Amino acid sequence: MTTLTKIRFEVLVLTLVLALILTLVTPFSASAQEGPACDLDIALVIDRSGSVDSGELASVKTAFQGFVTNNLVPNTEMTMVSFAETASLDQGWTASAATMNTAIGTLTSGGSTNWEDAINMAQGQFPHRTDPDVMIFASDGNPNVPANALNAAITAANNAKAAGTVIVAIGIGGDINGANLDAISSDGTHIDSDFAELEQDLDDLALTLCERVENGDDGGLKVNVTNLNGAAVFNETNAGANTGGNLAGGSNAGDGGNGGDIENEGDGNQRVRGSGTGNGGRGGDSSDGGYVQTGDADAEANTVNVVNSNVTEVDSCGCEGDRGETRVRVFNGNLALVGNSTNAGANSGLNAAAGSNSGEGGNGGDIENEGDGDEEEEGGNQRVRNSTTGNGGAGGGSGIGGTVLTGGASARSNTLNLVNTNLTRVR
Repeated sequence: MTTLTKIRFEVLVLTLVLALILTLVTPFSASAQEGPACDLDIALVIDRSGSVDSGELASVKTAFQGFVTNNLVPNTEMTMVSFAETASLDQGWTASAATMNTAIGTLTSGGSTNWEDAINMAQGQFPHRTDPDVMIFASDGNPNVPANALNAAITAANNAKAAGTVIVAIGIGGDINGANLDAISSDGTHIDSDFAELEQDLDDLALTLCERVENGDDGGLKVNVTNLNGAAVFNETNAGANTGGNLAGGSNAGDGGNGGDIENEGDGNQRVRGSGTGNGGRGGDSSDGGYVQTGDADAEANTVNVVNSNVTEVDSCGCEGDRGETRVRVFNGNLALVGNSTNAGANSGLNAAAGSNSGEGGNGGDIENEGDGDEEEEGGNQRVRNSTTGNGGAGGGSGIGGTVLTGGASARSNTLNLVNTNLTRVR
């Protein structure tokens, strides 16, 4: 790895680490707020009928303004409907707590109690966005208008719930029939409060509102899964194949033989003239070079990376009964740094198939004259003139070069990385 590549790698790793840290910190920062961070569209429905006196209404205002401050977090918006004999839209959708609290501060009390009109008007504000629709309905008295007021209110509430709205009912004071609020709420229960405790009860609601919304009508199993993954993968894969260095040299030729012998043995004047021996033997032929057939050389290198693989499987049992307490939350925060260097080499080896050497030719005969005179022509002198030796023996033939057949050379190199594999199964 070059210096520049190392620098780039280090910068990338640092960036990933910082990004992952920021990502991991963010959800916990949101949960540290008092209100929910589940992105809601909330319609506040507040009773301002004549049964609520000015002091009680002041407590209601203070309690709901605190609820707005705690719950109007980023990505949540609110609207407000108040009701007495009829309902009114006092504030449209807003993400401003100050704007909503100002609208709450203008409420005044007086008149009968009409739940049906209030529920229908609040439901008419939905859908606003793609976020869950929530209606928080607070009343201190039972519905008394129009005719058959309770049944009319229950019908309006059932229509809202069928459209996907979650209704949270709050009963304030001791003059209300809790069964009536249970009939319009999504989970079949209501929050029992009074004017002095309303602020605390709304604070408690703020902490559980997301869970109430997620559980919905049936209070069933809800699963939140968050997968935060970061990965930097660097692979270097090399494959090389070589059939080897192969040598198939021919054999050397044989040497030629020497001439044949002439032998003269005598004790008088002897003369050997014009004698001719045979030629020296012919050198043997050299053989052809050997034959080499190399096997196939094959090399393969593979790198497989499976990084940050998340599988979440939820199998709801479909059980009957109250499952409102069942909650499963899965959080996977993963960081993977994978560096692979894979090399594969194949070589069939160094092969030699040299031919054999030829046999040498036989030597020719010697000329030998054994006498006791000097080198004069007469008087016991002996002279050997113009003599040639006989043929030497023929050189032997050289052998054919050997044959080399190499086996196949094969190399395999595999790298498999399974990093941060999360399997979450909920039943």
